[in-house]
Amino acid sequence: MFGGARNDDIVRVGSANFQESEIIAQIYVQALEEEGIDAELVPGVGARDAYLSALENGEISVVPEYVGNLTQFYADSPGAPKVDLEPGTTSEDAAHALEKVLPEGLKQGELAEAESKDSYRVMPEVA
Repeated sequence: MFGGARNDDIVRVGSANFQESEIIAQIYVQALEEEGIDAELVPGVGARDAYLSALENGEISVVPEYVGNLTQFYADSPGAPKVDLEPGTTSEDAAHALEKVLPEGLKQGELAEAESKDSYRVMPEVA
């Protein structure tokens, strides 16, 4: 999870403009609500540059994102510190590198246990 700052009573969870992102964002909304936090889904914000701009501007509060892709996105920004993301980089190393390149005011959340593979898994009672 990746978030910016907004002084508001509702956590706005943004998603990219593809189904996988929206599904993951909806899971975040449900998890926040289960913790008693008011949250709403802001679906289909756009491609990475669009939803990161929305995050930086406070239009959304948080967006689920792949740590390696996000690190590379910000590492490619003008003036960003050099970070090393070689094949085989662990999620933890990518997260450490992300801390170095994040714009001021943005923070990353805890890493989710996940894989960057196309699949959906649900509990039998949900299926």
